[in-house]
Amino acid sequence: MKKVSKLLYAFMFVLVAVLTSCDKDVETSSLTVDNFPKATITGYVYASLDLTNYGDETAPEGTEVIITIPYSDFEGLGNSSGNYMVTTKLDANGSFTIEVPADADGVSVTAKTVNFVYDQVQAYSSQQTTVSKKYPSATLSFSVKSNDVQVQRVTVGDPEAIVDPENVYTLKGYVYAAINDTTSATELVTNQSIIFYTTGWNKTITTGADGSYTISNVPEATISIDYKFDVSGYTSAKKKVTWNFDGYQTLKSVSADDGDYTITLSSSNRTQVTE
Repeated sequence: MKKVSKLLYAFMFVLVAVLTSCDKDVETSSLTVDNFPKATITGYVYASLDLTNYGDETAPEGTEVIITIPYSDFEGLGNSSGNYMVTTKLDANGSFTIEVPADADGVSVTAKTVNFVYDQVQAYSSQQTTVSKKYPSATLSFSVKSNDVQVQRVTVGDPEAIVDPENVYTLKGYVYAAINDTTSATELVTNQSIIFYTTGWNKTITTGADGSYTISNVPEATISIDYKFDVSGYTSAKKKVTWNFDGYQTLKSVSADDGDYTITLSSSNRTQVTE
């Protein structure tokens, strides 16, 4: 009996120790910082939503913003792990205002926007009015102290056109044009901007010093190009002139990575600039 009693007492001692340890774990992992003084943060989020305007616009209403603060930043919680986290949304003015806990020494705040999709208005010269694009998340880090009232601004990076990941291809090739009329051959068009586009997608590229270009993530569709630039050349009378190339034309239907999408710009879209 004595032996059984000793074993029973030993078991109860271990059980109490385990339960006590669990209670401590719960206390340190269920941190409450709501009783700390507050700081007020107002944030404005900007993004390029309309290419017909100069500068950026405020991000769309309803875009989510995640606010995080390390628990270890709070006074007396230096050994704690994890983060205080709260989510808010932008209003119709592209802004949010929120109160967060802080202390007199200051806490580190990270504000991160959640990526969103928006039909970006295209430039006046574009063949499309809008293109559906995915905007990346943007992150801003700063510190606040108790009773602070801060205003912060964050700008979202450049968006990417949305394409079907199952049917995208890579276009590679060279761009040629009739620049020198003293010969029947066409010349490479170097360091010039050309827009590739189809319904719901566009991409602006600059030809290389060798007249080449490469575009990734091109959707399976009939692709067209739009261009406007000036280059120096010669007339058939060997007179040096500036040619203005301004026009658009269909490239071809893209359905494979065939590696040969060489382009020759139409001479009908070429005019001589008076010098």
